[in-house]
Amino acid sequence: MDIDISEFHLDKYWWVFLLGIGIIALVVRILFARMEARRGLGSLRQAGGETLDKNVLKERKRQLLQESKQAPEPDILRGLALGAFMKAGRSADVNKIDAEVSFPEVAAGLARQWDVRGHDEAIETLSRLLSLSSTGEMTAHWNASAKSFDKHTKAEAKKLKKDAAEVVDLSAWDLARAVNVAEWSYLIGYISRDELSSCFNLAVYISREHYANWPDYGLAFLVGRDMAGFDNEEMAYHLSWFLGESRSNETWKIWQRVPF
Repeated sequence: MDIDISEFHLDKYWWVFLLGIGIIALVVRILFARMEARRGLGSLRQAGGETLDKNVLKERKRQLLQESKQAPEPDILRGLALGAFMKAGRSADVNKIDAEVSFPEVAAGLARQWDVRGHDEAIETLSRLLSLSSTGEMTAHWNASAKSFDKHTKAEAKKLKKDAAEVVDLSAWDLARAVNVAEWSYLIGYISRDELSSCFNLAVYISREHYANWPDYGLAFLVGRDMAGFDNEEMAYHLSWFLGESRSNETWKIWQRVPF
């Protein structure tokens, strides 16, 4: 049977046509968003919400690499000292902002590990960490009869002539992670330099309220990390390096150079 196209009235079917176009557009948008997310580039945003493209990231990295050639300000160095564990685990230089990293990988890591995809989420996460909420919960559920640490944590405690089971303030675990999240967020433009400095200064202030020296802070970090379920073999070595007890490389002895 032949159909006379002239008999069709478009006004009766326009909504079907538009609905089809809308569905196709939505599917394309979803697929594109997934592709961008996998590359770790889909949600790079500055504080003002401006999407960062590859060229913007490239230029930002160039500027930060140039900046990293200069010695960091004292407040930045003190903050970096608090986060030394996290950077040493990546074999990064603990004495400066690490602009050598892959910025897309940093963005992907923040999104995957912390659900941070922009300024507001970065500030919210930093506020939570600096409020010591997670280590506060760990301390609240501390069970003296069930304290069981891995052998590396116990060995480092013994070197320091301390008992890991007597460490009851685990704030260092949150503070070190806050410094790490702040540095990563600064690298890709989620937070400003002033916000980074404020975060570092607050972390330093809190650390001095909770600990008397670097050995106490370092051991508390190990115990907190241990309780969070991580193996401390590598981190235990780093504690000795930071305190200058082993390894001749001066780069690692940051806690000898930066007063607590």
